[in-house]
Amino acid sequence: MGETQRSTTSPPPYTTQDGASSPAPKQYPIPADIKPSNYIQILTVDAVRGVWTIDPGLTPPASLMSPPQGKEDRKNVLIESQDGNINVDLFVLPSPNLEQSKVSLKLNSWSGSACIRVHDAEPQNVSYTRRPMDIFVKASMKKADVYIPRSFKGPLQLVTGKMGKVWYSKAVKAQITPISAVNGTHRCFIGEYRLSDWKDEGKSWPGDELQVDAKESINIYYDDEGDIPTKDTSEGGCIVM
Repeated sequence: MGETQRSTTSPPPYTTQDGASSPAPKQYPIPADIKPSNYIQILTVDAVRGVWTIDPGLTPPASLMSPPQGKEDRKNVLIESQDGNINVDLFVLPSPNLEQSKVSLKLNSWSGSACIRVHDAEPQNVSYTRRPMDIFVKASMKKADVYIPRSFKGPLQLVTGKMGKVWYSKAVKAQITPISAVNGTHRCFIGEYRLSDWKDEGKSWPGDELQVDAKESINIYYDDEGDIPTKDTSEGGCIVM
C-alpha cells in the first residue's frame, strides 16, 4: 500500500435540476504502487488501515480466494475487525459490463469505529462505466464516518443507538431528501429523487445504496470535501496511507 495524492483543487461547479450549485463528480487517478484487486476479505482481531484499488471486473483464481462468509454473496470488499478501528480508502474502477452486479463494500467493526472513503477512480478504458455501489458499514460500539463520491445517488438507511446522532456535511445535506426518522432509523434519498424514476413496485433499487449502523454518531460526507481534518487512526479517523 502506497501513498495517495489528493487534489486540493475543487472541481468546477455544476447546476442541479433545482438550480443549486454543486461541484461536479470527480474521478481520481489510481493510487501509485497499489495494484487493482477484487474480492478482498480481511477478518481480524486487530485494527485495519489502508488504501485499495478495486476493479469489479477482475476475478482472481478461485484457489486464491477465501470462501464467502455464510450464505451471503461474495463481497468486492469485506473487512471485519473484532477489537480495532477500521480506516480505509477504496478507489473503485469503472468496468466494461454495466449489466453485472453492484459493487458490494462491507465494513464491520465490532468494538471500534469505522471510517470509509469511497472514491470514483479514473477508467482504464473510456468505454468502461461506473457500476452502482452497495455500501454497508457497521460500528457496533462506536461511531461511523462515511465519505461517498459525488456521483452517489440512491437511498440511505442510517441506524444509531439511543444516544447516537446522524450528521451530514453541508454539501451532502443540500442533496438529501428526508423520508423518515423513527426509533433511531433514518431513511432518506441522496440525489435528485424526483428524477430517479424509482417507483419500487416490488423491484429492488438498481442504483447506489448505503446502510450504516453505529452505536454512536453517523457522519456522512462527500469524499472530496477538503475541510475535513486528517485524524489519527487510534481516534477513529481516516489517515491516507
